[in-house]
Amino acid sequence: MSGQHMTRREFLGRGAAGAAVALAGAAFVPARAFGANDRIRIGLIGAGGRGYSLAGEMHGFDKEVNAEFTAVCDTWHARREQVAETMKEWYGGEVRQFVDYRGLLEWDGVDAVIIAPPDFAHAIILRDAVRAGKDAYVEKPFATEMDEANEALDAVRAT
Repeated sequence: MSGQHMTRREFLGRGAAGAAVALAGAAFVPARAFGANDRIRIGLIGAGGRGYSLAGEMHGFDKEVNAEFTAVCDTWHARREQVAETMKEWYGGEVRQFVDYRGLLEWDGVDAVIIAPPDFAHAIILRDAVRAGKDAYVEKPFATEMDEANEALDAVRAT
């Protein structure tokens, strides 16, 4: 990817591929220097073990793609607060905390989300994220119910 110009939207649109590259340990090298207005603001939905792991992987190459976590959502306050504190250490600023993912999706301080709650919620949250205009990476499995998978797919196709 070195040498190619990639817009912010193209990068976010390739979120799953970018996450796979990060998980494989590869580094993304941008073709240009990013400015503050290009910064991708990410919200983490699901601060459990998998969500925290994905956040750590993203943090491993966030400077190269000019991204930062600005929000975390989890129903369990202890985990949400712990992850928010870690993100504060990473970026030096407060990280907004949400109990309900819908509040995070409504907030304009997030451009993209990493979706990593319990499996049954993946497709529903993806559908709502896309409808809210957010780009998303969703953890596997994509869905546990076919009708929810189809709803999410329809939402993605409509954008």
